[in-house]
Amino acid sequence: MHRIKGFLLVILGFMLVITLFSLIMPSTVIVVRTETIPVSKSVILDQIKNPQQWKNWYPPLMEKDIESNITHQFIQSEQDGKPWSIHFDEQYEHGVRTSFTRKGEQPVINDITVFEVDGIPQVEWKAIHQLRWYPWEKFGGIFLDDLSGPGYALALTKLKDYAQQADK
Repeated sequence: MHRIKGFLLVILGFMLVITLFSLIMPSTVIVVRTETIPVSKSVILDQIKNPQQWKNWYPPLMEKDIESNITHQFIQSEQDGKPWSIHFDEQYEHGVRTSFTRKGEQPVINDITVFEVDGIPQVEWKAIHQLRWYPWEKFGGIFLDDLSGPGYALALTKLKDYAQQADK
């Protein structure tokens, strides 16, 4: 019985240390990906500001068996049995701000901005993830760039391919 109490106290102490350590970790994780797209800036802006155009380059909407509801301010779909939606919160001169929401998860704010570098348009996708205080979420945030970054990079590559075809 004495060994079990000692073991439980060590486990409890370890969990307390992990929880306290996670409280000093940041609650906001920002994942950024960029892609240079050598086409007219207006072509790119039309693709990112118009939800109807997202089905041409946004990978989850490009799947043939996906049923989606797309309006002028909203995209709704389902993937792996989980419903998700993208709400177009704000359009500004150089881009768009959206909120990606999946059932049971915190919303992810996405800023997709087009700016020029040496006269060539570059698209930046910045995803802002707000983490809850839970230790497993905070520690999971360490790997968020590796987990979600490739998806944003793929979407930008598809946007580049489609925009170059549309600009011809």
